[in-house]
Amino acid sequence: MVDLIVDVEEIPDVPHAAIVRLFGALDAATVEAFQENMNRLQDSGALHLVFDLTEVKYINETGLGYFVNLADNLEGQGRPMVTYGLHPKVKVVFDMLGLTAFLQTVKSRAEAIDTIRVRAREAAGRAEPPAPTLSTVLEALRSERIKVQDDAVLALKKMGEAAREALPALLDAIRDPAESVRRGSLKGLVALGPAAAPALPALLELITQVPRGPLWGLTLEALSGIGSAAEAAVPVLMRFLRDDSQWTRRDAAGALGRIGPPARAAVPTLIALLGDRRGFVSLSAAEALARISPGDQAVVAALTRAFECEDFEAAIGAGSALGEIGPGARAAIPALIRGLRHPKHWVRAYAAEGLRGIGAEAVGAVPELIRAIKRAEGGDRYRMLEALGAIGPGAAAAAPTLIGQLKDPDQLIRVRAAEALGNIGSGAAAAIPHLARALRDKYPWIRSAAASALGRFGADARAAGGDLAKVLSDPKEAVRVAAHEALGRIEGWCQSAQDGERGSAGPVGDSLGT
Repeated sequence: MVDLIVDVEEIPDVPHAAIVRLFGALDAATVEAFQENMNRLQDSGALHLVFDLTEVKYINETGLGYFVNLADNLEGQGRPMVTYGLHPKVKVVFDMLGLTAFLQTVKSRAEAIDTIRVRAREAAGRAEPPAPTLSTVLEALRSERIKVQDDAVLALKKMGEAAREALPALLDAIRDPAESVRRGSLKGLVALGPAAAPALPALLELITQVPRGPLWGLTLEALSGIGSAAEAAVPVLMRFLRDDSQWTRRDAAGALGRIGPPARAAVPTLIALLGDRRGFVSLSAAEALARISPGDQAVVAALTRAFECEDFEAAIGAGSALGEIGPGARAAIPALIRGLRHPKHWVRAYAAEGLRGIGAEAVGAVPELIRAIKRAEGGDRYRMLEALGAIGPGAAAAAPTLIGQLKDPDQLIRVRAAEALGNIGSGAAAAIPHLARALRDKYPWIRSAAASALGRFGADARAAGGDLAKVLSDPKEAVRVAAHEALGRIEGWCQSAQDGERGSAGPVGDSLGT
């Protein structure tokens, strides 16, 4: 199931510029697909990007990290990036982390296009500089100017394996008396990621010496970026989980989560932090627990209790974490079903998020999901429809409800309904004529979703073969590909079309008179 839809629209009067519209959630489950989309877009020649975030209702630490890195990379290459349409819940996170000051965010589409037009014109005359040498990059990392250092970090990332040769110089610079040099060195180690493992002893020494602030944060980022090889950092990071600062506790929990299973010793303390109601500490602890010990039923039980405590941060963190754990969190299903009946919409939304991750084993939630959809708003319904789709064939009873959602004014709701019907398969065969009609929707991502869904029905969708054949000439490549793949899965559709010409059966969409 697609959790994030990326739609690209060219800006006619701005060469090499595009508006990227995102629909759904930007999190650990979707960031890889988002990155692939962005790589393809940039490979196609798009230099200047506007991001419409109007329909992004949730973005977590992973999504934020990639989004900020993307902006950093583009800006470092003199390629402007502008965002608009921040959802209030997303804006709270952006404001709290200071990202609205870092990212160029405007209020409207028109303002975004005007901004990108001006910035693209400014960038048009700048020649592409030659690729810097390693010695040039290392020298730039010693600069007092943050922009020069950041450009050097971008250059270091582009070097790939060759960047490992910078490690000795970066380790020496960690101890430099100049704070700006230490800062540049740490940024370089962050850029190296797991390749910075030999720096672990020096980073462990540094994190206990520097005061809280930018250098401490960079040290923590470099440590956790090493990943599972940073097991020696776990005892040190666990001490920070008891720090007086809520932000330190939050960041330490996030770092332990990035280290993953080697941080199992931190599980009891992280469970205790699920009750911490300040500064997104509980949310960060929940995400960390899901990554460190997903098979631990004591963790599942703790996350279930946190989900039911009716605190906003705890509910979204625990619901997402239970979903990330997946089928191993089946013991939480009764609590998540109860959450679907909760008067607070965000509890219902993240109950559905958890059920979606658990998937087919959450079949007992289907009746309550059907009832919840009827009273849910857009952002909540996305997750409920996704949950039904993840349950798959066991959610056949939801087919009439899902068919009704194909007519919803919200485009993403229609996409999610189509996807869910396709995942249910033969138990939702009554949806086939409605999905055939959706092949003529004005939005390409809906046409693509409908085509893919029809393909999931196999031979049952033979009567829709003619409708699918018509969209083989769709102006959008994704729609054409989806239709071609669907037809390949529908045996006998050609014969059905021939019978229709003889009067026995015609293409489904034509029979609907649309």
